[in-house]
Amino acid sequence: MDRTHSHAVLATAGGKPLAEFLLADAVRADARAAIEQLKLAGLKVAMLSGDQAGVVE
Repeated sequence: MDRTHSHAVLATAGGKPLAEFLLADAVRADARAAIEQLKLAGLKVAMLSGDQAGVVE
């Protein structure tokens, strides 16, 4: 998994690392169509994110 588009979570016990998990958001296959439907309905669509610019793009 691309570390630039994920968040690392470390699991530890007794101060020793046990595992690392990388979490990432996947774009749903129907996202583009849903946004287009909203626009066709006359709504203005915007995305707000706290993620890095590369993730948002």
